[in-house]
Amino acid sequence: MAAAEQSQTDAEKKQLSDKIREGMTKYSAMQEAKQWPEAIALLTDLQKQAAPDTFDAFIVNYVKGQVYLTIDQQNAAIEPLETALRISDLHGFFDSKEEQKVLKFLYQLYYGAGSAKGTPVAKQEQAFIKSGEYAKRLIDEEREAHALNTDDVLFYAYLQLQRAQVNPEKIDQTLLKQAQKLSEEGLVLSINPNPQFYRLLLSTVLAEGDYPRAAEILEFLLKKDPTKKDDWTQLNAIYLNLGAEDKGDKQKAFDYNVRTILSFKRAQDHGFLKTSKDNFGLAATYYNIGQVEAAADLLSTDLKNGSIDSDQKYWTYAAQWYQQVDQQLKAIDVIKEAAKHFPNSGEFDYMAATNYYALEKYDDALQQARLAATKGLGEKTWQAWSFLAYTAFEVRKYDEALEAVTKALSYPDSKKDKQLPTFKEAVEKAIKDRNAQTEALNQKAKQQ
Repeated sequence: MAAAEQSQTDAEKKQLSDKIREGMTKYSAMQEAKQWPEAIALLTDLQKQAAPDTFDAFIVNYVKGQVYLTIDQQNAAIEPLETALRISDLHGFFDSKEEQKVLKFLYQLYYGAGSAKGTPVAKQEQAFIKSGEYAKRLIDEEREAHALNTDDVLFYAYLQLQRAQVNPEKIDQTLLKQAQKLSEEGLVLSINPNPQFYRLLLSTVLAEGDYPRAAEILEFLLKKDPTKKDDWTQLNAIYLNLGAEDKGDKQKAFDYNVRTILSFKRAQDHGFLKTSKDNFGLAATYYNIGQVEAAADLLSTDLKNGSIDSDQKYWTYAAQWYQQVDQQLKAIDVIKEAAKHFPNSGEFDYMAATNYYALEKYDDALQQARLAATKGLGEKTWQAWSFLAYTAFEVRKYDEALEAVTKALSYPDSKKDKQLPTFKEAVEKAIKDRNAQTEALNQKAKQQ
């Protein structure tokens, strides 16, 4: 009996008064004719007539909110929908399904208001807070009913992440953790979870600086879909950074650099990371793990076939790397090839000269030194003349040595070599001794 009486009381609560019923009848005709301005005016008048917190007020506000949604006046829909929800919370007018529908409308509407272009930061944050409150309430109700909607969880997680990063220099760790927890929850809601949950989780771990876990997530995403160029780029960058950061732990740095190489190659197998910068990065990573000759081989090959831009510094690296592993002849081959690409620069001729000298191929060194001195080395041209002088002296071409050292000393920067004036004196003495010897031989020949 008591239950029946309660049911009757609830039914009575959900009855419109005569004047509001009459007004809603007029609204129905306007709705049918799509007379929206007139309908809004009528509903606004009915709001004034309806007693506060009654079923009349509930219906009028709810309908008015739906009209604003229909005519795409999103912000205007917020106030009447909120009023209808508040009244329903007092009396239970909404059934569960309709209430959840309104909650979804409200979190979307507040998010839209906060995201509008030109919205001040303070108002944006207020709107996002309200959006989050409605999203959380909806999710809590869905969770209680064991009917969690993945789209709602995804939205709320994204919102918390966005709020956490409003100030990138001071990330809100509490909101960040909430976004991360929601993302992880979303991943177990179905057998085939929405990939966006992985993206959100990735964003949260990157924001907190957990790069090893970020790499794991990217590896998983690429295993499922290896066609995402940005994922390969990001994974490669993470491995590169991890390899650079772990210099204190040589083994860990080595491992991450190996992963960098493998990620480069895997990406290139799928057609990505093939730019000049990428290809140089791969060669440089070999260098970082101590595979210097392999790095030089790769760099020189890519330079020759055009996979890496013919930049003077890259040719120099290739030659220097060969020199580091005592592969002088390979270094010379690279240098000569580079000289073809930069015929007006003496840099590579100078490098070839020093390499030949180290191999004790003094005639070849002399020839390259002449080219380097003639072409010049910019501010270091005096060094080319100086090296030419020393090399000429080595093969006893004293006159050329004297001309070269005199030329070197004409440059102000040659004062950096304190031994150069002394060397010039040695050259002059060698010439004097040679001339004296020649004169002695000539005299001897005349006497005979």
